[in-house]
Amino acid sequence: MKPFLFLLILILGPLSTARSGDPEWANAKLAKEAPQKLLTVELFTIGAVGGPGSISRSEVWFRAMLQLPDAVAECQKLISNASPAGQLYGLLGLRRLDHKAFDEALPKFKDAKAPVRTMVGCILTECSTGAVASGIEKGTTK
Repeated sequence: MKPFLFLLILILGPLSTARSGDPEWANAKLAKEAPQKLLTVELFTIGAVGGPGSISRSEVWFRAMLQLPDAVAECQKLISNASPAGQLYGLLGLRRLDHKAFDEALPKFKDAKAPVRTMVGCILTECSTGAVASGIEKGTTK
């Protein structure tokens, strides 16, 4: 019986510690690097994506960036300087952090036709930044 218990602890022990602690995006070093990483992202995703249903690298960077004390300013920089996907992360960040800044930034996106690749679940698609911004505005993209 004791060898079985030891084997069970050996197998399940790492699984239990992998789930405890802070989420990956709470890492301060990652948070500092995140705005730079988001400048050039090619894919806008929120929520579980792909076969294993995990959070994308770009969403991890996005969540990390939101932890910064100057996150609103970083979101505004993304809107001005990033790829279309990065701009949308900036817009979503403003919606979460500063509704007034979000309302000021939104008109830039209303009729935007720039294509952006998105992924919902395991479906990869391309649509306009305006369409994604509309989802952010309505709260369907959180």
